[in-house]
Amino acid sequence: MRFAIEKKNARAYRSGSDWFLARLARIPMEEAARAARESGIDPFQALDMTEKQKTEINRRLNLWDKELEAELTRMNGMVFVEGEFSLAEKPETKLTIIREFIGDSGQVGDASKRFRAVRFRVETEATAAMKKLISKGKANLHVFGYVLGPLRNDGFIEVQAIAIY
Repeated sequence: MRFAIEKKNARAYRSGSDWFLARLARIPMEEAARAARESGIDPFQALDMTEKQKTEINRRLNLWDKELEAELTRMNGMVFVEGEFSLAEKPETKLTIIREFIGDSGQVGDASKRFRAVRFRVETEATAAMKKLISKGKANLHVFGYVLGPLRNDGFIEVQAIAIY
């Protein structure tokens, strides 16, 4: 997993909230400190923000919403998806499992704005081991797979599983 991510051949996804936290972590400390100084926010005091500060925070969150949308709609190559998967279909030869990345509430980023629901739909072979793993209808899994289709209007990202553990 580490090799694929370090070589920039794969992206890892757990949840929409985790994506926003990782995006926040990519801001260099100097930039974060400068932005805090410019906005008048003291990171060591409870936030009692002015309208200007709230506007700036919402501007950044909206920018990140657009960045996430662009990333998901252009997604290709390999991905790691982890978290609780639900069994969607149980035919004889293939299984379809679903990971909710952003739920129906859409609460990521700007709390006053709803991001559309996003789910990873993963196709895998219906082996005996896989059937046992997902026998209760839900399972906490790590999926390594190939993106068959990026985010579409129906809210699904299609993935063909390469490995599940």
